[in-house]
Amino acid sequence: MVSLCLLAVRAFIKNDKGEILIIKRSATCKTNPLKWELPGGKVNLGEPIEEALKREVKEETGLDINPDGILGVAEQELTIFKAIHIIIECSANGRLRLNGEHEAYAWVKPEDLRYYELTDWFYNFIKSKNTFK
Repeated sequence: MVSLCLLAVRAFIKNDKGEILIIKRSATCKTNPLKWELPGGKVNLGEPIEEALKREVKEETGLDINPDGILGVAEQELTIFKAIHIIIECSANGRLRLNGEHEAYAWVKPEDLRYYELTDWFYNFIKSKNTFK
């Protein structure tokens, strides 16, 4: 049995109102279609984590980010591999525009995340941080 593990980085971006940026995966995505998550994605072999995060967030949202520090880690079990998501707090600037991977975005107060259908890894991360009250 071959065990595969994927490393992903995610941007936890808050605005001046304390709202978090979440994005909704498109219906055509292979994993987690139509579910909400944080911007980010895979780290390529040999790519520094911060550079991967900046690249992924720019591709998905058009925003430029400044990583501030690691908030935590979330695990995701998929049929053929396991994904480890490193969640990094970030500040952002620029004009938000989505690419084809995602179809919507929202700025949400942490306590209102329970009203969104989140990816399992994001839900578990938020739940572990006692954000749902």
